[in-house]
Amino acid sequence: MDENMGRAIVPDRTRRLPRPPKCVGRLYTVRPTDTLAAIAHRFSVTVNQILAVNPQIKDPNVIFVGQVICIPKVAPKPIPPKPLG
Repeated sequence: MDENMGRAIVPDRTRRLPRPPKCVGRLYTVRPTDTLAAIAHRFSVTVNQILAVNPQIKDPNVIFVGQVICIPKVAPKPIPPKPLG
């Protein structure tokens, strides 16, 4: 498997990169070595969660350096109650 598969691509200067339509979470600017999997891991979300709020990403293996994407806000996992004892 190609180790560069899915890495961020440097766009040509004439390409206008679409932004997410609305972001409930935080905006993130893609860096040269980023992949969606690495970004998801960094922010404790899944690739599918990122894709769900970024309809401008048509192919999860193609993101661009400088592209602004939305990192969704994810509800914290509930803490289970302590057993009564």
